[in-house]
Amino acid sequence: MLSFQLLLLQLLAVIGPPVKATKCLESSFATAADVYQFWLAVQATFYDVSQKNSVKLPVPVLENIHCLCNYRFNQMINEGLSDIFITAYFLVPTTWNAAILKNINPLAISPIRIHTSTSGHAHASVDSDTDGTKVLTCIGKFLVSQLQIEYELKGGDICGLDAGVALVKLNEQIIAYAKQAWPFNRVLTDKANVVKYWHKFLDHDNADILMYFAVKLFDITVNSMADERMASTITWLNSMLCSSQKSSTLVSQVQVRQWALMDPKHDLVPPFDEDEQQWNWALPISHLNEPCIEWVEETVGDGSDKTENEMSGSGVSNSLLEGPPVEARKHPFEEIFASFFNIMSGAVACERPMVMKANNAVICTWSSANATCPVQDEEMQCKPDPALLDDVTA
Repeated sequence: MLSFQLLLLQLLAVIGPPVKATKCLESSFATAADVYQFWLAVQATFYDVSQKNSVKLPVPVLENIHCLCNYRFNQMINEGLSDIFITAYFLVPTTWNAAILKNINPLAISPIRIHTSTSGHAHASVDSDTDGTKVLTCIGKFLVSQLQIEYELKGGDICGLDAGVALVKLNEQIIAYAKQAWPFNRVLTDKANVVKYWHKFLDHDNADILMYFAVKLFDITVNSMADERMASTITWLNSMLCSSQKSSTLVSQVQVRQWALMDPKHDLVPPFDEDEQQWNWALPISHLNEPCIEWVEETVGDGSDKTENEMSGSGVSNSLLEGPPVEARKHPFEEIFASFFNIMSGAVACERPMVMKANNAVICTWSSANATCPVQDEEMQCKPDPALLDDVTA
């Protein structure tokens, strides 16, 4: 029994790292930079296994693992068709100066050269690229080759520039990015969305060429999971009892299913933009005590005479500056806060339906009905704060 457990641990130690990396790379959001990063994770894990050897693998097995890892690494990274994976890893703002770029394979053994001096004595030296210039040269050559493809093979241009000007700007921008000089000294706030970082340089004259290739690299899908999932869905829909469906029907059903499975949270715009340090929507301005804008006013009507500002949801129309609006209704602070509380409670209830069901919770309504009129007791004329009601009516 103990022997079986040891063999099982040895098997998991050998096949576990590649399997975990492959599972992660099946994500729809995996990029070319992730391919190199998970390769590093696999290599580092095998390095720990060979150093500690807590599962007592035989030395010949460790040597074979070492050789196979280096062989596959050379096939995909060192001797691959292009340096796309290293380039993408370099273009991630958080890993541009990673120490691993100076020695891209942690399991690689630096070549040893034996030299003979004039006196006849032999001495050995280890070749190493300690400053990372070799990797940076490979990255530059790859980007220049992509620039050549855009201009010569595709016959297009980038940002309306000539090929010579684009080449000069690309060299300058690569060097500036490697030094994290302006404008590339901007901090990456959303680490899960590198494309968003590069899109901000769309109209920047000192980053436009490098931005063009960075966006293209990070938009590449590095797996075929979308096709595999679609094939699995078609197999499931085209079962034995539904085998007479037309191909157009299956395609339509797959499209409807994919649309239904889309997560609407990814399309939501956050209220506050961390990068620009500004709100994405206009806030109520009734608290500013500006002349002629003491209330947030709303025009009541059929909506045919709404101005551009009103349609944009800014809450302040041009009529506030031109004159009093027609049939304007005033919104006091109490009503604004009551509406905000109601929206928040409804949103929380929709986000946590199981919690609401488990606790038999009831959504109460905030009301500001007494904010503009006295309460039932005629002797009490002051306006109370927004009240939390037990029913849905004021």
